[in-house]
Amino acid sequence: MLKLIIATIVVIALTIGIVWVIDKYLPTKAKPAVKVILWILIAYFGYATFMSVYGEIKFNQLKEKRYLVVIESLKDIRDCELAHRSVTGRFEGNWDNLVKFLDTAQFTITQRRDSTILDKEQTRRMGGIEMFKDIVIVDTLGFVPVKDSLFGRFQARSLDIKP
Repeated sequence: MLKLIIATIVVIALTIGIVWVIDKYLPTKAKPAVKVILWILIAYFGYATFMSVYGEIKFNQLKEKRYLVVIESLKDIRDCELAHRSVTGRFEGNWDNLVKFLDTAQFTITQRRDSTILDKEQTRRMGGIEMFKDIVIVDTLGFVPVKDSLFGRFQARSLDIKP
C-alpha cells in the first residue's frame, strides 16, 4: 500500500514538472504539436489501462467456462465410482481398472416383492390357529451394462485424467 502511495505521488510530481517545463521553455509555435503528441499518449495509456482490466475480466470468464467443464468431468467420475461401489462394494483407486470396469461390468436388475405365507411351525405351536409370516422375494430380471445405463454420452477413455 505504501508503494502505491509513493508511486502516485511520484507520478503527480512528474506531471507537474513536465507541465512546468513545457510552459516555461517550449516555444509557442511548438505547443500544438506537443499537445497532439500528448493526446496520442493519453489515448495509448487509456487503452493500455482498459485492456489490463478487461484482460482480467476475460480471464475470469474463461476460467469459469473451464471450471464448468472440469466439474462435469468430476461428476462423471463420481458416478463411475458410485457405480463401481454398488457392483463391487468398494471404490476403485486405479483409473485404468475403473475404465475397464465401465467397459465390462453389468448391473443386475432385480425385482423385490413382499409376500405372506403360512407359517406351519407357528401354526402347529398355536394349536391349529393359522399363523402367517411376511417374506421378501427377490427375483433377478436381467443384466444391463454399466456404461449404457449410466452414460449415454460419456466416454471414460476420452477423459485425460490420471489420479
